[in-house]
Amino acid sequence: MTKIAYLDLEFKDKKNGDNRYKQPTELAYAWFSNKKYLNFKTFHFDYNQDIKLVLSELKKVIIDATKKYNFDTLIFWDYRQDLKILEQAGIDLKVFQIEDLQKNIAEIVNNNRLSLVYADKLFNLSDELIKETNYLKKENSLPLKLHTAVGDATRIAIIHREFYKHKEKYIHLIQEYLTHSYSENNPVEKHYKKEGSKKSILQNIPLNLEQIKRIKEGILLLLSLDKLTEEEKQLEEDFIKKNKNYLLVKKLEENNYDLANFTTELLKINRFLNLNFNISLKDLYEIDFSQLVNK
Repeated sequence: MTKIAYLDLEFKDKKNGDNRYKQPTELAYAWFSNKKYLNFKTFHFDYNQDIKLVLSELKKVIIDATKKYNFDTLIFWDYRQDLKILEQAGIDLKVFQIEDLQKNIAEIVNNNRLSLVYADKLFNLSDELIKETNYLKKENSLPLKLHTAVGDATRIAIIHREFYKHKEKYIHLIQEYLTHSYSENNPVEKHYKKEGSKKSILQNIPLNLEQIKRIKEGILLLLSLDKLTEEEKQLEEDFIKKNKNYLLVKKLEENNYDLANFTTELLKINRFLNLNFNISLKDLYEIDFSQLVNK
């Protein structure tokens, strides 16, 4: 029987001389017991400690949890940085089945990654967590906030359960949300809103699927800087300023292209193709037009 642990790592950028790295500050994992109760544990690491000591502590937590609860599957929400840190800690990830729930859902809903902030609203997670943890004393459920490892790990657990239990319902909700939610309150538009008109990327630049993916990834990197302090932002920019996707969207931004509505345009194209021709944007790129012309 599969035993799943829902993991989240919180970390901060740290500089030591010329070395820059991600320093783990908190790890949490959540799981459902046989009685279907939501359980969780959280561990904090000293930011001022040497990175090797912190990674050693982190490895011990994972090994102890695996031995005690027999976890064989680890599920994350955007596991890219988390896996790097776990590998640096010397954890043998090959013994686990590993999933990125954010990525899995994105592949079902037109390859658009949903942030945990928006998922919190769509899945009504704050209220769900109150129901799931009503067996706890109030002081023990207080830390379950967004952007804490324990708050995020417990949210990942509920999203995973609810999404696959009511899959069609949530696919519809997410698609509707992604299509219609780009308003003044949307952080993408807020981030890129400037005076003057913007040029549409899709209407002015011929793109292949790989280039579309690069632009989307670059936009995510830019947006990730918004929630950081100025010091953290500076360190993070030092990390990503050589990233080709980041440089690509910065160049587009400097040339007055509309990054805020890029994803919205993609969604509209996908919806049009799906409704009228039962194909996706990806399918369109794979069509051999030379054969169509010959026919």
